[in-house]
Amino acid sequence: MTVNAGPWVTMSGNKLEKDLNKGRVVEAKFRGKNNKYYRSLPQRVRFSEIDQYGVLWNGHYIQYFESARLELCEFFKFNLGSLANAGIALPIHNIEIEIKAPIQRDDTFHIYVRPKRFESGMIDFFHFIKSEDGKLLATSKVRHILYDMEKNEIIKVLNAKTKEVIYPMLKEFLSEKEIN
Repeated sequence: MTVNAGPWVTMSGNKLEKDLNKGRVVEAKFRGKNNKYYRSLPQRVRFSEIDQYGVLWNGHYIQYFESARLELCEFFKFNLGSLANAGIALPIHNIEIEIKAPIQRDDTFHIYVRPKRFESGMIDFFHFIKSEDGKLLATSKVRHILYDMEKNEIIKVLNAKTKEVIYPMLKEFLSEKEIN
């Protein structure tokens, strides 16, 4: 049995792993529309992350959203290291964050994330944070580009090596028509 007590819990071949993963891909309603989302493990704001007003400092939202995206990738065995070894980078191109309500020290919340769009070498992810009682706290849109490091260009169409790594995650959330 393998256990990693970091932000991601990793276990191998036992009931606890199945229990942790149960309910991780969920139907969630946002703005009246149901979609599939990956729901992060519960997150808790730490003392070191609060600002002078006693709320989560705005710069930490980016880290929380990134952690949820990495959890999503790990959940679907989308290994960013394998992508880098294949000469493909996935840098962030654009980030939008809208804070709806302050998150205070010791608040517990979940981050919901899903790939929203894949086209012309870009993957857009949409996130939202909800408190334990279901209150919407923040939203985010993050655009990544698929970049071929050898050719120094954006990958506009999934080639075989990219498709092998990224396709299992995309097909869980997007239709075949939305994946080129």
